Amino acid sequence: MKYLRVVNDIEEYGVVLDEDFVYSASAKLGRSLEKMEEELYDACGNTFNWRSPQQLSKAIYDGLGIPRPKNPFADADGIDRSRFADSGKYKSTCTSTFLLTEKVHHPLGELISSMRECAKLRKSLLKYLELKDENRILHTTFNMTGTRTGRLSSSKPNLQNVASATRGRFTQSVYTGSVERTDEFNMRRAIKPRPGHVFVAVDYKQMEMRMFGILSQDPFMLNALLAGKDVHLEIALKVWGDCGYDMNMVHREWSKTITFGLIYGMTLGSLQYKLNMTRMQAAKVTDQYWGEFPRIKPWMNEIIESCKMMGFVRYWSGRIWREDNPLDMYRGCNALIQGGCADFLSIAAIKVYEWTLKQPSHHIINLVHDEIITEVPENDILRSARVISELMQVPEIFNIPFATDAKVGISYGEMVKIDKELLLDNSIESISMEELYARDKISHDAKIAVTEEKENPFEEELEEELSEE
Repeated sequence: MKYLRVVNDIEEYGVVLDEDFVYSASAKLGRSLEKMEEELYDACGNTFNWRSPQQLSKAIYDGLGIPRPKNPFADADGIDRSRFADSGKYKSTCTSTFLLTEKVHHPLGELISSMRECAKLRKSLLKYLELKDENRILHTTFNMTGTRTGRLSSSKPNLQNVASATRGRFTQSVYTGSVERTDEFNMRRAIKPRPGHVFVAVDYKQMEMRMFGILSQDPFMLNALLAGKDVHLEIALKVWGDCGYDMNMVHREWSKTITFGLIYGMTLGSLQYKLNMTRMQAAKVTDQYWGEFPRIKPWMNEIIESCKMMGFVRYWSGRIWREDNPLDMYRGCNALIQGGCADFLSIAAIKVYEWTLKQPSHHIINLVHDEIITEVPENDILRSARVISELMQVPEIFNIPFATDAKVGISYGEMVKIDKELLLDNSIESISMEELYARDKISHDAKIAVTEEKENPFEEELEEELSEE
């Protein structure tokens, strides 16, 4: 009931919509989309409805003489019975971004992906204008029972899933600014704090990994968590050894993909797709992973068997997750981890909310899975970030520290990280947004300089590693 009050107050308080940005960005996105449509039609030699998978497929395959990809997940009879059959990856139209860019390497794949992104972002921004109230405030609706695991979801508008400033590999494109979403593509800039305030966001570092380690009681994972280390990197070093910075970063991504694959019940075929490897390569990497963590697989099997026998699993909080289908009992592991994290965040949210009630002009404005976003006076940035970070540890629940990071911004799309040194140095009582942005620019420029020194640090070594038998 305490959590219900928190969620209700967040909905009622809402966030300010920057109408000027929305009008400007939607207009620019519209013009960009028109230019890209012209380029697509010129390349195909005719006009058509590119939003229709059937018409698009006919134009970019039959019209250009480019063969469609063969489905590697199909059985001997040619029927796809894998998870990809329903997710659209290998349907007859073959127009998913994954297929166009990763498998077919279609010359128009990047353009089509950019068009879809433009159209989606513009539609979301225009929806904000429809949903704002008379004071330009957006009020989301949280769904406390909208997911089976108990994780909070939101709608009308969905403020938990606003496109981030960083693109995934399937949406990176020269047409839309490459890796980072900037200017009109950064739709998070449409959400801003009230005058005299800033956003302070505190999120957990590797929250699901911590819950995974706590529940599975894997000794190596627990030791890494207790030491406050980067768990994904520690796992990568344990499985594949120290192969130098560049390959360690590649292996870290492998580790992260496999670990979250385990949490979400990913099959070898799915992992093959995620890692962009052959089936043999994915199997080899997975076997290496399993070999180093003898406790994880038995724990997962124990949960599955318990779920089959009882018909449910029970979270650390007492919440019950039920499953009737014997084929879906494996999802109990994911429910324990994801749902356990959701319940942990709810306790943290109650603590932060009760603190804000005693502060002038402090409010929680959003909960995003592993993050609590607050609106605080611009002269109280450091104190607020320190207190919220400490409250979110909730040390009385587990003995494993749930480490956090803090960010601050003059809009949701212009958040910068607050250095750990600033949070730990209590002698510094206040800092301006100008100084925080200046510090972030120095850090960002340094990263860019290092990146530019290396033309392609992964290609050679990765190629060599993956080509092994």
